[in-house]
Amino acid sequence: MPSVQATTLDLHRTVHLYSVPESPGIVAFRLASFNGFLQVSENPGGHRHILVADDEPHIGRIIKMKLENGPFRVTLAYDGQEAIDILARENDIDCVLLDLMMPRKSGMDVLEYVRKRDDMKDLPCVILTAAGEDQRQKDAMKGGATDFLTKPFSPKKLYALVARLTGVVEEEGETV
Repeated sequence: MPSVQATTLDLHRTVHLYSVPESPGIVAFRLASFNGFLQVSENPGGHRHILVADDEPHIGRIIKMKLENGPFRVTLAYDGQEAIDILARENDIDCVLLDLMMPRKSGMDVLEYVRKRDDMKDLPCVILTAAGEDQRQKDAMKGGATDFLTKPFSPKKLYALVARLTGVVEEEGETV
């Protein structure tokens, strides 16, 4: 079994944990004569990481404030290129909210980047559009957008949509 690092925990028995370099996020373990694998969450607090890309800072701040009242951690990008840079370096993004019209790269450029990558092809991408951009909405849906919201949008509806797309569960055990 390949290992880079071994850790021993005392849980009434000795458990040996091994990171598996070929499979990030997977830990091999040995407990007495039992061997197995565990998937390790990079987000132990249960917070979903949301990337919001919008060139209007006040929109980003409103979304951030609303989502961070729940189990979400929000990263803001103010143009499409910044969003692509964040996606390239962060491997724990759970959902992307994209304005269509942004400087440097558009929301469609970001959507295309996401859908071309095998490791992101299932990443939920919600398009935020201004009223009257029906053709752009249709183009975004054809390009692989998961859903869209028209500005101005209800922060409550946005929260519910992001919660549903990321599998957030209410206390009663039902998905939001």
